[in-house]
Amino acid sequence: MEDILILGSVGHEKVHSFGTTSEVVFGGTAYYATEAVLRAGGMRPLLVSALGNDISLTELANQFSGPINTGGIQENRFLPSFYWEARYDTSFEENTTITLENRVINEFVPDWAALAKRFSSIRFCYLAAFDPQIQLACSRHFAKSFVVSETLQYWIERDRQGVLDLAKNSNGFVVTEREFRALWDFSVPLFTPHQRVAEIIEDFGLEFLIVTFADRGSQVFDTEGSFVVPALISETLDATGAGNAFSGGIVGHLARCGEYNREQLQYAVALGTGLASLQVRDFSNRVLRTASSTETEALQQKARDSIHWYSSEV
Repeated sequence: MEDILILGSVGHEKVHSFGTTSEVVFGGTAYYATEAVLRAGGMRPLLVSALGNDISLTELANQFSGPINTGGIQENRFLPSFYWEARYDTSFEENTTITLENRVINEFVPDWAALAKRFSSIRFCYLAAFDPQIQLACSRHFAKSFVVSETLQYWIERDRQGVLDLAKNSNGFVVTEREFRALWDFSVPLFTPHQRVAEIIEDFGLEFLIVTFADRGSQVFDTEGSFVVPALISETLDATGAGNAFSGGIVGHLARCGEYNREQLQYAVALGTGLASLQVRDFSNRVLRTASSTETEALQQKARDSIHWYSSEV
């Protein structure tokens, strides 16, 4: 029985990272998040995505450290899978896209009513960066689930209102510092006072909003206050997928616990922080996939011990 749904892209990518270039490897927003969910507790996630004619379901399923349900994947016999090639030039916070093959996603039309009926046990949804209209449809058909979503600058530039509507249909929303500024027209540097973001949380009906700052960490805003989780020091080869590993770890931990509360959110963000520190060490999901449970638990505890607290009055 599946408790968690993951929506996002899966396919191939190639990354040029400060003089080191990967071969063509598996990647995509849902790809990284799925492995993070598996590392969070061994649940079998339902993966909802589009797959082209160059990757089989079996080949995809074999890329993960545990079993996944591919019942939500729509196969397209006429187009190649999602492909992204990019380079990091000056920092790991920004990359430059060289090639983007996105047609299989543009033609992706899930049968949400059928999926909701077939997988009625879903209690948590992680909506990785994707077309916001598809994310919205998912959130509405799984309205009884706890929904955590995120986006990309790419989608904000194409459908900003759709992304804002998505936030209103989510329980938790995760954005980068740059994405936050693009959505709400003001900056939130690390250690931003809670009251600057409190109105957004209330107006959008969010349980929490997380702003990420790459290798500087993240700041969590909820209905009561705010806390900062510094990033864990890690030798970085490729930052691709770190945000998805972070968010996937959060949702995976909450799903494993079976409920959302503020105490579990702390441990969830700590786990996400630890998984992100593993993800950046190599291309694709190589390190994240092979890390031991002992190592992931130690990283979670290290991140949990580093939390800086801020009350709602600060």
